[in-house]
Amino acid sequence: MKEASKLFLDRPTGAQDAAVWWTEYILRNGRVDFMKPLGVHQLWYQRRLLDVWLSLLILLVLISVMTFILLKHLLRGLLLKVIIVDSPKKSN
Repeated sequence: MKEASKLFLDRPTGAQDAAVWWTEYILRNGRVDFMKPLGVHQLWYQRRLLDVWLSLLILLVLISVMTFILLKHLLRGLLLKVIIVDSPKKSN
């Protein structure tokens, strides 16, 4: 805790001076929309990156389904080959 206090107090101006300076800056310059966080203008699902997570989830599901189908076809082909090769030949 002492180290955090030391880091907080290690600044060129005091906290009160900085607060006064920013208050005067806002009063001098009027609108300061550029200082607002960018999240103010984003939709709620964009702020939480839900659109990115949903895209990644869809991609993961597609890759999983494609892998499942590929493995199913490969295994079915191998099993058919094994059954055909191992099946006893009927002699007439």
